[in-house]
Amino acid sequence: MAKTANQSYIRNDGSVAFTADQSMGGNRITSLGDPVNDTDAVNLKTAKEIVAQAKSLHCIKATFKAYHHIEKFQFVFVNPEGSICVASSLNPGISERTVGMALNQAEEGGLVDVVMCGIVTGMEGLEPGKYYFLNQTGYATRDPEAGLVSQLVGNAIDETTFLVYIRQSVTMA
Repeated sequence: MAKTANQSYIRNDGSVAFTADQSMGGNRITSLGDPVNDTDAVNLKTAKEIVAQAKSLHCIKATFKAYHHIEKFQFVFVNPEGSICVASSLNPGISERTVGMALNQAEEGGLVDVVMCGIVTGMEGLEPGKYYFLNQTGYATRDPEAGLVSQLVGNAIDETTFLVYIRQSVTMA
């Protein structure tokens, strides 16, 4: 069957734009250049470079004295004496003062490094791209607890990397 002159074809010079979604049928686009414009596709090399840069950032990090035992990766708040305690979704007054995630374990009086905004690595079992909330014991959980204060504390970049960013608390129905 002959093709007529008014039919559109994909041209290798880029002169004919797509007019609908295009399936690649499970095949890859290869030799994709580096992105220049906001709407350009990103190749895997560029994406890996961006993730590596993000993992090396710590927006805000500080060291505090532990008021009581603190576990690594627990979320903490600063008490009136200036020491840190474990935050909890059980207490709205406490969760609203959550300042960040502990990077190390410490006993009472020990020093704890806290990321208040930024990247934390070395965690396990995170669901990439998912949001996490403060739970009753001070850890991040995927599911906010009904009837308790729910505070968004960040999201998972990959299975072991977490982006800490504390948001205002709300009570879940």
